[in-house]
Amino acid sequence: MKSKIFLKAIAMVFLVIFSNCSNDEGSGEGENKITNVTIETSAIEVFVGETVYLTAIGNNGENITNSSTFKINGSTISGNSYSHNTAGEVNFTATYGSLTSNTVKVNFKFQAATTITLSANVNELYPNETVTFNVVGDNGADMIWNPTEYPQTFKHMDI
Repeated sequence: MKSKIFLKAIAMVFLVIFSNCSNDEGSGEGENKITNVTIETSAIEVFVGETVYLTAIGNNGENITNSSTFKINGSTISGNSYSHNTAGEVNFTATYGSLTSNTVKVNFKFQAATTITLSANVNELYPNETVTFNVVGDNGADMIWNPTEYPQTFKHMDI
């Protein structure tokens, strides 16, 4: 009987000693915990209509794109790609759980026009009448003429 009590006591001592031991190299738990998110984009300058692809990376190097939500200028988008239909700068962020990434700015710009189309609001123009011209490039951009910056004199000519 004494030997059973003695064995139980030794077993309890070993359990207490080994359960309180710590591993100086870490237990492995929490080492891969994500505490910071970084967003990466496929480009920082693209043409209007082209697609930008977004990737979210955790501080541990893990690709967390499929588990993240992406936003453009604060509005959530679907998926991890985006195509903008107007020229301008947009801001992308990623959210993973309660963590929000850095902001990446992407500039969407128009490609240079190779042809332009000129139209007017009238077919015939008489003295003291006003005409409005509209010029659109094949890249979808409106071409703007500011008469204060580039004054022109139009003369009526009989042909």
